[in-house]
Amino acid sequence: LAGGDPYVAHEAYSRSGINHALGRAAAGGAVLAGVSAGAMQLGTQGFSVDGCSIPDQDPYPVLGMMPFVIGAHEEADDWYHVSLALERLRSTHSEPFIGLALPFGSAIALLPDGTLIVAHSEHKNQPDPALLLVGVRRHTLPPGSRWRRAPSVERDPVWTRVPL
Repeated sequence: LAGGDPYVAHEAYSRSGINHALGRAAAGGAVLAGVSAGAMQLGTQGFSVDGCSIPDQDPYPVLGMMPFVIGAHEEADDWYHVSLALERLRSTHSEPFIGLALPFGSAIALLPDGTLIVAHSEHKNQPDPALLLVGVRRHTLPPGSRWRRAPSVERDPVWTRVPL
C-alpha cells in the first residue's frame, strides 16, 4: 500500500470496497506491505498528521491487519502525532493500544503467519530504528529482522525474533 494522505486513503479504501478485498486477500494468504500512509492503513487506527486533509481529527478505524497504531517518518518530531493518537485512544477506550513508529525509509510487511517484517531502504547509511510505543516506554525493532508477537501477552508485547 502506497503513501500519501492517510485520511484520503482510508476514505478511498472504504468507499471503493478495497478494504474488504484486502481483508479477503490477507485471509487467503497474501502478504500485505505498506509504506508511509499505506503502512498506517494496515494498523488498527488512523490519525491526522501535518498536511493531512482533515487536521486534528480524532483517531479513526482503518484496516486492522496489524495490532498497532502505526506512525510513519515522524522521528524529527519525536513521534508527536502517533503519540497524540495513542494518548487520545487511551483516554477513550479500555483496550490497550500499541504504537509502531516507522522512520523515514522504512516499510512493513505482514506475512500470513503473523510475522511482521520491518525493512529500511538501502540508501540510508544509519537509519533510525523502528519503535514499539507501549505507554511511555519505547522498544527498538532492529531493521531487516522478522518479529512475531507472543500470542499470550496482552498489555506489554513481547516480540521474539524469527529466524530468517
